[in-house]
Amino acid sequence: MKVLILSFSSNQVNEDSFIPNKIGLTFACIEECEKQLKELNYEYEHICINK
Repeated sequence: MKVLILSFSSNQVNEDSFIPNKIGLTFACIEECEKQLKELNYEYEHICINK
């Protein structure tokens, strides 16, 4: 099975840049999903929409 993870971070670093917060709740959830998908041998890709 192939899985696509889409995320969006509203963390603004400066006026022109948004990045995922590596210690935030969204990133923690994505990390857990990726961990579970690895255990199930699923293919996955994570795309941060605003990156």
